[in-house]
Amino acid sequence: MQRRKYADGRTVHRVLFRQGGRQSSLTYVDAKSAEKARKLIEALGPDEAVPRLEGRSP
Repeated sequence: MQRRKYADGRTVHRVLFRQGGRQSSLTYVDAKSAEKARKLIEALGPDEAVPRLEGRSP
């Protein structure tokens, strides 16, 4: 998980993972949501977790 602070003061949290051999990420505005996503991706794997996190069925 990475935290990024923009010049305008906004902070976002990116969850990095590999899917299909390529690096990908999901971005959240709060650390709690990012940590929840990271744990779900670790538990289920990105192929199943990412659609759930994006509101799509796996």
